[in-house]
Amino acid sequence: MSDALEAVEREFSAALAAGEERKVAVRAAVDKLKAGNALQVGDAPLSTGVELLRRLARIDGSLAQIPQSHLVFARRFPGEEFGDALIANAQVNGATPVRIANGRLDGEKRFCTGSAYADLLAVTADEGGEAVAVLIPADAPGVEIADDFAAMGQSYTSSGTIRFTGVDVSRAPRSLRDDALRLRHYGAYAQALHAGIDLGLFEGAVAAAYARAGRAPDQLLAGLTGEVEVELYVARASLRIALVALDSTDADPERVAADVTAAKLAVQDAALRTVPRLFEITGTAGAMGADPLDRWWRDLRMHTLHDRRRDKLRFFGERALSGSPIPLTEKLS
Repeated sequence: MSDALEAVEREFSAALAAGEERKVAVRAAVDKLKAGNALQVGDAPLSTGVELLRRLARIDGSLAQIPQSHLVFARRFPGEEFGDALIANAQVNGATPVRIANGRLDGEKRFCTGSAYADLLAVTADEGGEAVAVLIPADAPGVEIADDFAAMGQSYTSSGTIRFTGVDVSRAPRSLRDDALRLRHYGAYAQALHAGIDLGLFEGAVAAAYARAGRAPDQLLAGLTGEVEVELYVARASLRIALVALDSTDADPERVAADVTAAKLAVQDAALRTVPRLFEITGTAGAMGADPLDRWWRDLRMHTLHDRRRDKLRFFGERALSGSPIPLTEKLS
């Protein structure tokens, strides 16, 4: 994995330096990851996937988010051989809920991250009142992928809309939601992957700021940089603690859910507090040029909006005051 990531980083940086559009560079990097089998983490510890996305996010936030769904759903379909195929998700219902009837899939999904790069789509649907996920080719008849995602950050994730019209899923691999939740730390792993992206964005922003600081540090600059280093330490340590629990084969699922959730919140808080202040380190150099620092903040702010922080804080409050366990769902387990 390490060699493949280093090659992606070198080629990505070279492409941008040569004037390549970032969207084109992201697509080339995704192809490189697929061809290099970097996404085939197999039976490796769960922390391996988190580390992969952290390192990708240090290169580009969109590049890291595109394979996040692949790492999650590859676990959900353990009997499938994916080779160099990339899985994208289709989970959030759009204007028309997605349903399966008589072996046919119909409806609309939105926020389908990575769909324009995908070979396979993992589509969640209602089938006779049961929650299932089916795995279908991205180019199957009746599948319409609209690369229509528009946001202030994570611009190249291809988190757009997919419409399904009479798609034949009669022989498609299926995974029941209840079976997925019985996988070891299924939801916690998905959340840890997102935390890895947030930490990588934080680290990438700091590295970019330090590269632009460009002057001998006075006491004020040194003190501010020290504050940044402490926030980075807190974020890294928080995720490290959670990953130890995540990799444990005998850890209590509720404890793992709590550790990962707390780590994700701690990483997000530290990053969102610190990244806007990096301009105080760079001065005007951070706001100028072809790639100013604001991109890191926009990517970070966009990605940290993926779920409702206040809900997770409420779970922690209830756990502390009344002993209520952290609920084990796709978002937390």
